Amino acid sequence: MLQEKRPTSYNLEAEQGVDDMVLAKRWGVDPMYAYTPEINKEVMDKVSEHTRKVEYDEAIKQGFSEKDATTYASRIVADGVKRANNNIKTIESLRKKPKKK
Repeated sequence: MLQEKRPTSYNLEAEQGVDDMVLAKRWGVDPMYAYTPEINKEVMDKVSEHTRKVEYDEAIKQGFSEKDATTYASRIVADGVKRANNNIKTIESLRKKPKKK
């Protein structure tokens, strides 16, 4: 009996066996982005939103003003987005290279 071919997962953790649909469900991403390169941007947006809130709340607990907490959280998110974008570029370029036999 032939097995159905699994769709290709494009997320950053696909090489570790993480399926795009699992990631979409985990982060509340529209399933239409699963199995497309856009999954990474959509997950990154959700992670950024979550991180911004967590970091803002933590800064407020530490006594930051609302303005400073917003600036702090935005800086943390911007750094994470920059790293994620670099990782996406690296992974995509590695995936395009022909595999050695």
